[in-house]
Amino acid sequence: MELKNPWEESIDGMHVLYGNLEDQYRISYKPDIVYAEKDGTKLHLQMLVMRDPIKTKKYPLILYITGSGWQTQERFDRLPQLVDFAREGYLVASMEYRNTDNGFQFPSQIEDAESAVLFLKKHAEDYQIDTERIAIWGDSSGAHTAVMTALIDNQELGLKCVVDFFGPVDFNILNDWPTTFKTCLGSWGKGEPINLFFGGDKSKNDEILKQASPLTYISKGKKIPPFLIIHGDHDNTVHIHHSIELYQKLKENCYQAEFYVVRNAAHGYQFWTSEILSVVKRFFNAYL
Repeated sequence: MELKNPWEESIDGMHVLYGNLEDQYRISYKPDIVYAEKDGTKLHLQMLVMRDPIKTKKYPLILYITGSGWQTQERFDRLPQLVDFAREGYLVASMEYRNTDNGFQFPSQIEDAESAVLFLKKHAEDYQIDTERIAIWGDSSGAHTAVMTALIDNQELGLKCVVDFFGPVDFNILNDWPTTFKTCLGSWGKGEPINLFFGGDKSKNDEILKQASPLTYISKGKKIPPFLIIHGDHDNTVHIHHSIELYQKLKENCYQAEFYVVRNAAHGYQFWTSEILSVVKRFFNAYL
């Protein structure tokens, strides 16, 4: 029996499905890529890439920074959720920064984010990265790092857009809470995250608080990328007013920004939903 070419075979009632040349749902995980070594500390990326990309194609990149109160990060915690974005055709790199548990204070984390971007751009050929289409995204302290990186270093880095999940931006209001809430970030007490981040109680040091605030770096005529800001209205760690201040400052200075509130969402909870992720995907589709 002489068989036909497989693609020529057909019988009554047969249905046809169409494959994707990039086979996007087959995601490959590249663990523990060292992007820098600083002060004897190796800093790693966790990467999600398509297993069989088109060899001649370059892909947009999302750099994700997991929040941790600037302490040791759960380096793998967000990867399962970020797989959705890898399946949309994005390369995803989740980075670690030097942390306060090992004595690294502000601005070490921002310096590390810049190093991660520069490493990925330098190795763009290895990972098929489109260096003109890089986004940065973070949550909580990771969002603070992401936002600061985009505002301070973007002339060199060329980041195309920023996603900010409930990041702090104004350290002057950390203790300004209504009596109905008890916050776990605003305390300047010894051993508290904010104390470790600044290396002591800097609540009266206006200059260093200004240096650490993203609001300081927003003014007209700068190369500031579009922002997507999302915050829960029951966040008892970073008050939603931080995101309101950031959004208003961006809009007042004529920059593109979108702001969403998540009803009943606490700090980091109720965020990884299909509705919220679809908003993030639309944002990336528009700007990457």
